[in-house]
Amino acid sequence: MTALPPPMQSPARPSAPPPIPALPGAPGAATGSGGSGGGAAPEAPLPAQISRDAATAAQDAATAARDAATLARDNATAIRDAQGTGSEGFTTSTGVPIDPEAIIREAIPIVGMSLSMIVVIFIGWPLARAFARRLDRRTELGMVSAAELQPQIRQLQESIDTMAVELERISESQRFQAKLLAERPQALPVEQKRA
Repeated sequence: MTALPPPMQSPARPSAPPPIPALPGAPGAATGSGGSGGGAAPEAPLPAQISRDAATAAQDAATAARDAATLARDNATAIRDAQGTGSEGFTTSTGVPIDPEAIIREAIPIVGMSLSMIVVIFIGWPLARAFARRLDRRTELGMVSAAELQPQIRQLQESIDTMAVELERISESQRFQAKLLAERPQALPVEQKRA
């Protein structure tokens, strides 16, 4: 038979609180003076009050003893149950039996969560990176750097300058022809005069 733990002792109840001083009878008088102005000593506790305090302390001690006995009885029952299981189950150092089936039931969700995290880490993460790279490539295709555009802009500017020069020549030619037509006499051609 195993030894029971010693009963728990409740701390002793403190003695009765000091009496509350009486309120002053007149404004400005000292507290506890009772209005007489003299310093009266506090009253000593009455024997009836001392006996009440002793009875209350005894009741508290009895309650603590009952609680300790209940705790000891529960511990003894747990130890007896643990010893009664024998080789059927496992026990902890405190004597509480362990149910292997309960451990397995609680371990299955933990294993499932661990496997799902492994799947996410080793499969989901590379897929997410590949998708992000694909999105980056799409944005890179639509964007051209300024260094690549510089020669094209220069060529476009040169072609616009060339077109402007050619348009100026065409307009000069048209002005010259209009001037020649304006200066020419209004005579009919020679072939029409002979006829």
